[in-house]
Amino acid sequence: MGLFGKLFSHAARKYVAHELSGEVNKLQRAELMSQLRRSKIYTFEEQSPHGIVLTGCVREHNVKDLTVPDVVQRIGKGAFEGCEFLRSITIPPSVGVIEPNAFRGCKNLETVRFSGGLMMIGTRAFEGCCITEADLPEGLVILGDRAFYNCTELRRARVPESVKSFQNGVFYGCEGLEEVALPRVMHGTICNVFAHCKSLKTLIIPYGIKSLADWCMEYCDSLTDVYIPDTVTKICNRAFLYCKSLKYIYIPDSVREIEVAAVFSGCSSLEKVRLPIGIRFTPRFDKDFDRVFYNCDKLKTVVLGSHSFSVDEPPDENSLILMHTELALMGNPTARDYICDNLGEVMRLLADRGDIALTERLLGSERVMAGLRGAEQLDTAIDYAAEKGAHEIYLMLVQYKQSRFGFENVGDRFAL
Repeated sequence: MGLFGKLFSHAARKYVAHELSGEVNKLQRAELMSQLRRSKIYTFEEQSPHGIVLTGCVREHNVKDLTVPDVVQRIGKGAFEGCEFLRSITIPPSVGVIEPNAFRGCKNLETVRFSGGLMMIGTRAFEGCCITEADLPEGLVILGDRAFYNCTELRRARVPESVKSFQNGVFYGCEGLEEVALPRVMHGTICNVFAHCKSLKTLIIPYGIKSLADWCMEYCDSLTDVYIPDTVTKICNRAFLYCKSLKYIYIPDSVREIEVAAVFSGCSSLEKVRLPIGIRFTPRFDKDFDRVFYNCDKLKTVVLGSHSFSVDEPPDENSLILMHTELALMGNPTARDYICDNLGEVMRLLADRGDIALTERLLGSERVMAGLRGAEQLDTAIDYAAEKGAHEIYLMLVQYKQSRFGFENVGDRFAL
């Protein structure tokens, strides 16, 4: 028991007993608070409705090992911020909340012993500490923004099942983090939670997560295995930027969108990626660097659905369209729907490439074109081919429209 605990153990036990029974004696409360203040070691406040809040300590005492007395309900905002002398702290079950910045910058704080009553760890509560292990207690609900930001000595962390969503950057910059156990089910997004965790090798993303948001796992240099559940629908900006050890990644069918924003840029060991049929690369920025697979020079295999394609260059939006076209021509119904729903975009690409052969194959495939529901996409493609001067493709499109839908205006007749 720490120095403070020895001084006030008896009074603290009496206080808690009365508090729990609902019969707190005002005189005893006043006496206890008076003793707490006279200690000249720690500072406290009695705040309604929070109870007793530990607000700090007198720095001159240089207390290295702290046992928080079991009458404290909260550790206040910035209570020990910058206390470089603090080495360890034991938090009793009476503490329900650790407020923002409570231990921020305690650069020699190595050991934190949590107890089961804790429900909330505030923003940047342990930022910059040298904690080596974070075994968070069951019952914890809120794990605040950047709670363990830049805890570079942290090796292992366990987040209990009671935590149902992540705030931003919880473990950002924990360069020594090797193992992390997460709840089986969570909700919402993961945004820069594990960015710059350079020692993390394996990550199992909890079921229920909807989006891998910005900077989710960027600069995880050692990451070799990542499991993405089939609840994720979107992967965002720089999610896996410079994950240099990642050789293969499986993107489940639930993912419908990957932002063209350096999501896998710099993954220099990436050799194979599995993508779902119908996936879209959606623009976010207008820079070369922001291509999805920029600088992934070893990437030679793309599996679209269950079909494997060999590629000479990392896939981009255009090569993705061409792979879907080939897959549709092979008879894949999902790829067929993708082509018919995006025929205008497909034909723009073929017109840009001057690819007469593939245009002829596509328009000649009844199996593929049967999914086309109207002439609007054809009209878009016809206009674009005319604008580009792709005359043969233009004529093919007009003739197909005439055979499928008939002439609708004088312009079509004149074109033929």
